Amino acid sequence: MLATLTLLLFAKATPVIDSWLLTAPLPDGVVGGQAVAYGDQLYLVGGASQPTRVSAVVAAQLDNDQSIIQWNAITSTLPISLQLHALVQATDAVYVIGGWDGANRYATVWRSLLSTPTPAPGATATPIPQLPAATPTPLLRTWETMRTYPQRIVLHSAVLAGNRIYVLGGVDENNKPLDRVFFAELDANGNLGVWQETRRLPSERFRLAAVAHQQGGTDYLYVLGGYDGEQSFRDVYFAAIWDTGQLNTWTKTTSLPKAMYYHQAVIYQDRLVVLGGRDDTDQFDNVYSAPFMEDGKLGEWVTEPHLPTAIYHFGAVVLAPQPPQASTIYLIGGLRSDIYQAQVYRARPPSPTPTATFTPFVAPTATATPTPTPGLASLRLSNEPDMALTPNAIVTFRIDYQNGEHVLENVQLTNPVPADLAVVVNSLQSSSASSLSLTEATQANVLVWTFLTPLAANAQGTVTYQAQKLSSDPAVVTNQGVYATWSYAGQPDSMQSNPTFNPAQKVFLPWIAR
Repeated sequence: MLATLTLLLFAKATPVIDSWLLTAPLPDGVVGGQAVAYGDQLYLVGGASQPTRVSAVVAAQLDNDQSIIQWNAITSTLPISLQLHALVQATDAVYVIGGWDGANRYATVWRSLLSTPTPAPGATATPIPQLPAATPTPLLRTWETMRTYPQRIVLHSAVLAGNRIYVLGGVDENNKPLDRVFFAELDANGNLGVWQETRRLPSERFRLAAVAHQQGGTDYLYVLGGYDGEQSFRDVYFAAIWDTGQLNTWTKTTSLPKAMYYHQAVIYQDRLVVLGGRDDTDQFDNVYSAPFMEDGKLGEWVTEPHLPTAIYHFGAVVLAPQPPQASTIYLIGGLRSDIYQAQVYRARPPSPTPTATFTPFVAPTATATPTPTPGLASLRLSNEPDMALTPNAIVTFRIDYQNGEHVLENVQLTNPVPADLAVVVNSLQSSSASSLSLTEATQANVLVWTFLTPLAANAQGTVTYQAQKLSSDPAVVTNQGVYATWSYAGQPDSMQSNPTFNPAQKVFLPWIAR
């Protein structure tokens, strides 16, 4: 008697992120800025920096590999310096809802249109190869006020679902946590209809994360974690959206691995991804993802690669070009140990796994071990002290480098000296056995170390210099990092180190933002 054996294999969900890459940092540390992706641009709108809030909008142009070329300030500033606000992007328009200017809370809704400049009359339609532009091409237009939100609000969340904006939770002008949810429809011209209240959240909460997602032809809202003034939450709720825009019952689904607030949630590679955050005692570098199920529920959470550092109250956005496999997540600014951050990280997705096919057995043929990519193995910047710099104080910047397994030529280390610092004469020290030449571009305040001989394989060394604080300006002193360049077999390559910070002081936000 013959029996047929069927094996059902259930593969565990795998991470959708391979690693996190550091890209060009912000000009200054910013907390609570709201991020937008449009075309090949990123925007960061509002937020807080030391010692003031931010009304400027900064934009970054992306290179072909989706790294950031440079951040640039653009002229379309917010009408007021704003933080603790919410932002929604609806195709080519950005809506900013509520917020705080340091003295007042707002119910105002501002809109700005995103646009791409059109070619001049008679211009050829064929693109001309050129270096990346120094300034962004898509531009935010003038900000205009829309229909006011029903109450003054901060620390809320807002999402776009179809043609409707939903605003969830938050804190009102009397410091009362909210469980209210409102929505307003956008007409064909992007104008807001009347704000309508819908089914309330299961409990009052702010500093929460929320996303909208369509599954099986139904739109759902998801609310993750948050804080109610006394405790943080790890629960996750979702609600189906009816055709009228009203919400069905909030249903509990798979809880977060830990309670958290000031985190971010995005949809990436068709999964719900939760990033960073904190609770009342700890701050997190964790990243988790969960699949969407057919009934709107979430599957089990999968641990993704940790962020390079614990961080919270930051901006996050997904850039989703074609093909979808090229999409990535950007994390911008934020707080770490109450220090305002300027770092920007982006996610690198895993390499596609080849589809398994049947291949007849063939005796393996010995192959050579792959050769590592020639270049530096590490480049790190540090500063001492890493605390406030009083006027005339001295800070020492240390640059540690280590080569890989191949001899490199034309090696240079370049470090722009932070504004408000002056290099101390004759403070350069080097542990390197190689001959180094120092060039100081005094006008641009840039130091360049040139290796006069090739850098040997596995060679390592340290370069230090000192700089003195000039003024009593309380702004954060930020060293944007060291750029290393070299060539191997005639091919140029480069690497960027981490930035460092000397915060002028630890500024604690109001209790609602702590």
